[in-house]
Amino acid sequence: MSKMMRMALSKSLRDEQGQALIFALIMLAVGSLIVVPLLAFMSTGLMAAQTAEERMKGLYAADAGVEGALWNVKADVPELPDVSDPPWQYNITDDINGRQVAVELDSVWILEGLEDPIHGVLPHTELVVVGAVVDLDTGLYEVEVTYDGTIGNVRVDRIGVWLPVKPPPTFGYEEGSSLGMSGENPNIVSARGGIALIWDFQPAILFKTDEVTSKSQFFTMTGPVGKDPPGDFAWVRTTRHDIYLSWDGGNATYNVTATATDSGTGKQTGILARIFRDTTGVVGLVTWEASIQ
Repeated sequence: MSKMMRMALSKSLRDEQGQALIFALIMLAVGSLIVVPLLAFMSTGLMAAQTAEERMKGLYAADAGVEGALWNVKADVPELPDVSDPPWQYNITDDINGRQVAVELDSVWILEGLEDPIHGVLPHTELVVVGAVVDLDTGLYEVEVTYDGTIGNVRVDRIGVWLPVKPPPTFGYEEGSSLGMSGENPNIVSARGGIALIWDFQPAILFKTDEVTSKSQFFTMTGPVGKDPPGDFAWVRTTRHDIYLSWDGGNATYNVTATATDSGTGKQTGILARIFRDTTGVVGLVTWEASIQ
């Protein structure tokens, strides 16, 4: 290597002294700026995942209380309350996901929120109401009202049908499909996690004394083909106070409150559900709502 080239290389090396250190310090500073927020982000994500996991454990524990209540209703255990009884309160014996689960099961008047209970909350055997889908393929629904004629003239001024809309599937009324006791479309109102179809009659429809009489109201129900709406029921109202209301007698409705309490922290997860049991013994959920403390 020539003397001139050696002199040029030596000068170049002298010019670059300290640049690697400066670069390293810059990278260290940048790394510090990135690592600290990254660690904080990872810590926050881990805490969020743990919180979500604890919430899910609480929901699963409370839901076990609801599932147990469904089983009790289906089995028709002796402890099930009637409408006039106080709620049945009990605890699940074993802890679930480290939580104690308390359940309150309360029988609800089937027409709660639909009719006034001022004239009684018991159905009448003299006036029998049966509501059911009579053709699953077309959705044809019949409400049959039968009076045994034993207590004088009875005038019916209302027929109602309750249909579920959640959880899915959703059922409804096909516009213009009414026939029988009324050819008019019903008034449709939201009620108890579903809809109520209500036909009001002016004048009221007469069922005569000393005559066994059956009359029907038909309509076409919308919804999935071939499905029977879970928990549906029908009722009638009359102009008499001694036989004011009657409904599908084999149906029952219950409110369930299941509360899961964390044994360590005391935090609670609650589920409020409404359960039905129909005339065939089918049991299911009408509504389900969770609350987390």
